Amino acid sequence: MIQDAGQYLDSLIMSVYSGYTEIDRNCTQRVIRCFECGDSDNQEHAHLGISLVPPFLYHCHRCGFGGAVNEEFLARLGIRVDRKLHDILAENRKIIVSSAKNRQKSSSDLVNKILTGSFEGRKLHLPSYADSDRNRPNFRYLCDRFGIEWTIEDAKAFKLIPSLKRFGRANFIEQWPEDPEVLDVLHEDYAGFLDYAGQEIIFRRIVKSQSERYYEVKFSKAPFRMYTISKKVPILTSRLQLVLAEGIFDVIGLYSKFPEFRENCVFAAMLGKSPASVMDFFFRLGFFAQDVKIFADNDVNDWKYIQEIKKLEYPRKLGFTVKVAHNETGHDFGIPANEIRLDRARSIL
Repeated sequence: MIQDAGQYLDSLIMSVYSGYTEIDRNCTQRVIRCFECGDSDNQEHAHLGISLVPPFLYHCHRCGFGGAVNEEFLARLGIRVDRKLHDILAENRKIIVSSAKNRQKSSSDLVNKILTGSFEGRKLHLPSYADSDRNRPNFRYLCDRFGIEWTIEDAKAFKLIPSLKRFGRANFIEQWPEDPEVLDVLHEDYAGFLDYAGQEIIFRRIVKSQSERYYEVKFSKAPFRMYTISKKVPILTSRLQLVLAEGIFDVIGLYSKFPEFRENCVFAAMLGKSPASVMDFFFRLGFFAQDVKIFADNDVNDWKYIQEIKKLEYPRKLGFTVKVAHNETGHDFGIPANEIRLDRARSIL
């Protein structure tokens, strides 16, 4: 964290605030009157605490208003964000997300037990979209990254969550698995996508920072962790295709590259799973994809893929074709369609 960040933040607060205030003995928290609830009638009481040591958070002990100190909160105080404060806030977001991710790892069993009890059997769904969502940072990032002016219908197909608040209201979520300050950062710096099972939000960082690149918010234990682009496939009338790639942006890039696949194809991100396990999962669902195309990252060992897929009995017996291809111009496929150059696809089956 930037040296004297807490002192600098406190000096900015005191330069614009003129009401009753307190500071604790160790100068770790500044307390001011809460502008959200109006605080108590006694003008010499204050309840909105602002931490002066990282991570910088705020919380009103009267109304519960709280979250991460960010540009919106500071604007309500009347503080203009200069370069130094911008850097402090960026570092603060990194600390908040990294700390939360470490807590996930250390307490995953307890968290899963609590969440399963609250959301077991519930498939979460996307909220309604508005035309103004096209101007949100997560939507603009997708347009800029892939060089396409995506539509609202595209965003729905990608299961892009336009607003965490709207998502919470649509699914009657009274208590999120994450603290408010974490949600603030995820809302500002990440794009969230709903997974295949409707049990998890997969976040991908969309700003330049040293924060965690990925973050997951789990509401229950999904039977199989995966992401798919949401669209109807006429499974009884066409020769079905299954397109597999590693990450969410990879399958969005391939969706853009191959519009001719969209009618009878499922685009799925494996999210660390093997192609064989994903193929087997779809087979057990009754989705018999006769053509399977695996678009692998360039650092992936194809031989391992081949060995695992050859252990599956049904693809060869049913005459399925399985091919593997790579991008000659980059590591993966999360780029504009005109920048993807496929090598010669290698047949596995």
